[in-house]
Amino acid sequence: MLTNPACPDGLRVRVRHPYDVATLELALRAGRPHYEPARVRRLLAGLDGAAHDRFLATIPLDYLRALRDCGLNTAEALLHGRLAAVDLTDPGTAAAILGTPDHWPARRLPPDVVDVLVRHPDAAHLTGLLTRNKVVVPHELARRLVDEADPPIADAALWHLPYTALTAADAPIARRAGGYWAARCPGIPADQRPARDLRPAAVDRHAQREDGCYDDEVADRPDPGRADEPFRYPSEIVALQHPYREAPGWIVELPDTPAELRRNAEAMRNCTRGFEPEVRAGRAFVVVVRDPDGRCYKVAVRRHRSGYRVGEINSFANGGHRPAWIRPAFAARLAEPATVVAFTEPPPPARRPTDRRDRRRARASRARRARR
Repeated sequence: MLTNPACPDGLRVRVRHPYDVATLELALRAGRPHYEPARVRRLLAGLDGAAHDRFLATIPLDYLRALRDCGLNTAEALLHGRLAAVDLTDPGTAAAILGTPDHWPARRLPPDVVDVLVRHPDAAHLTGLLTRNKVVVPHELARRLVDEADPPIADAALWHLPYTALTAADAPIARRAGGYWAARCPGIPADQRPARDLRPAAVDRHAQREDGCYDDEVADRPDPGRADEPFRYPSEIVALQHPYREAPGWIVELPDTPAELRRNAEAMRNCTRGFEPEVRAGRAFVVVVRDPDGRCYKVAVRRHRSGYRVGEINSFANGGHRPAWIRPAFAARLAEPATVVAFTEPPPPARRPTDRRDRRRARASRARRARR
């Protein structure tokens, strides 16, 4: 009705600026695009218990979404406040109050949701928030989930933790995860580690189904024997990780293993997984750049003759803007001489001066002067 051109303006105004419980219900039913968040937040914060219970009984999902959009779905409210009775075992209810990666800035798991995963009694039913390939879990939050959450959440969070951050205390979780994690965890004796540190096949197939560019029968699937062997980077590429004066607060990272490259590609919804053979051979490299707000960009750096060339810059799903400072800053740093060089190639032979070439250049110079 509100999108109908014949809708009275007075109704639109009442829905956009509700002033009592009746107009607030209309605004909640209409949804976020049709109401003013500041006005609705004040009304929701001042609701009495009877109105709160009535909204939970009549329009539960609309009410919970409005609480989430207005920032009232805090961890304290879900643990000890008026939302403690909300049933998070229902996937629809959990998505309405906690959101999904599509609702989170840069698809990063919010700290309030981490508090719920650690402390809520129904947290075991929320592992789907971590197993979806589209979510990005910062390393410090993944570390907290592994250390403090119950086993189902800790097992799911382990996939978002780089293998370099594993400790001896993670041995029980790494044993349950098996494969890649059991082979990397320092708390597991070497004679008890698996011979090949591969990701479980079920997880790998699931990741490929979520990726729009690959499926189970992809022809150029990585060699299983080298699936998670760490990448080797030239010193010029490693130097790109140092801070930049023109971009304070930005973080530049290099994927350590093919597994990290694949997880990043799945989270970013693009096809940089296809770079894995080139990174392995040293022909091209993928550099991950994160801004202070958590947005992620991936920069392709390719070998070009005896140096490097900055290629495409991709954001989430290959859309959005591209920061203007990345290309010139990377190009300037790649042009600097490095102390240690790996993957070196012989430089192209330089052209030597000859008498014939000097005479030809002299004739061309005289002709240009004559034309002037």
